[in-house]
Amino acid sequence: MATDTEPESVTVKARDIKPYHYGVWCVTKDEAGRESKPFSNTIVHIRWSDDGKHLWFGLDTHNAMKVEPDEEVEVIPERDPHTQRTRDRYASWVLPPPPRAKRATRYDHRYQWSASGPECDLCGFLHEPNLEPLEN
Repeated sequence: MATDTEPESVTVKARDIKPYHYGVWCVTKDEAGRESKPFSNTIVHIRWSDDGKHLWFGLDTHNAMKVEPDEEVEVIPERDPHTQRTRDRYASWVLPPPPRAKRATRYDHRYQWSASGPECDLCGFLHEPNLEPLEN
């Protein structure tokens, strides 16, 4: 829904935003620096980053926006651009918990990677990791 004037916006914590209920006010520039007509991008999905420190908002234009979970974001409440069925489907949507830390591999317990190389947890010396398969 494109308009020439900026619609009324609200400030919401990123973790409280629901898909299909909010949009982001956007303006693009071409190579010559001319601005396009302002438009609203609907937030259609939200996911955690792999490290669990940021949220990615997927926009209806297949672009993405990265924000911190507790960051206050200025968004535009959507005004009936989608069917009531879609809005009802996401009305009870809740942000899932952040992802867990990745499971350690069999080599992770022996070595910590530092700027100078792998350092053994047990002896503190730098070693090259043994990446040969363990014999059964």
